[in-house]
Amino acid sequence: MKGSVCAVLTLILATPVIAEVAVIPGGGNGVSAILEMHDRDLAPLRIWSPVRPGGARPSYLNPDGDFYQDGPPSIVINPVTRQPEAVWSYWDGNHYQVAWSRFNGNVWTMVQTPLGPDYQYLTADDRQNFDPKLWIDQVGNRRVVWWRRAQGEPDDVVITVLPAGETQWWSPQRVSRDGVSTRRADTRTFPLYGTFIVAEEDTSGNLSLVIFDSPLLDGHVPQRGSDPWGRTLLRISGPSTSLSPSIVARPTPADGDLPVALWREGTLLAVSAYDPEAGVWAEPVFTTMPVW
Repeated sequence: MKGSVCAVLTLILATPVIAEVAVIPGGGNGVSAILEMHDRDLAPLRIWSPVRPGGARPSYLNPDGDFYQDGPPSIVINPVTRQPEAVWSYWDGNHYQVAWSRFNGNVWTMVQTPLGPDYQYLTADDRQNFDPKLWIDQVGNRRVVWWRRAQGEPDDVVITVLPAGETQWWSPQRVSRDGVSTRRADTRTFPLYGTFIVAEEDTSGNLSLVIFDSPLLDGHVPQRGSDPWGRTLLRISGPSTSLSPSIVARPTPADGDLPVALWREGTLLAVSAYDPEAGVWAEPVFTTMPVW
């Protein structure tokens, strides 16, 4: 994010270590980097367990997460506080809930409960809540998108908002279509174009790449539970296990940060950029997947 003084570093390791998610101390705001480190060849995959000895002691996030098989975090830098925040799927013993924590300059935040300190949860239901993704716009509005699974119901994608200056997250708003299984969403807000959610729809085993869009811009007050969402079918890819969609920004001198959707099709990476003049998404360009 613009104005940030630290970076999120993701390291995929070839050496036989496990993993960790940690803030490395230092810098003007107390943070020099946020480190995500994991070994992609380890089974089961480890995400959270601390492994690095010595040096300045980092502030670990959810160090017991591998024991409970928590999902991987989505970490961003808040452009207002210049501190990292994270969401992830947290196993509560029966269901995966969406957990949220902020780094306050010293530690990752927790709340007091009758059973002791715990992370704050954006869900508390009997669904399975998977793969949350966090975005914070330039004025501090927080948005988290994820997909849910409940017995006998199609998977769906929802979004929740914590507007800048408020302390209570709003109830999740479903953006996916009725009766259509929708999964693995990502979201980002663009100052000139609004908020976009990219996700995959599953129709009888055939996956499609879809974009949900809202004209809500930075600095505009979100409408509780009623933000308008359009839908664009970007690509029908056919049978697949997952498209792993994401949305990123491409800086341009004339049009600001442009939305760019990325997804996987087999061994290829598909890329489609938003055309602001026409208000449409370009035909995808395919390239080989990078190997890190």
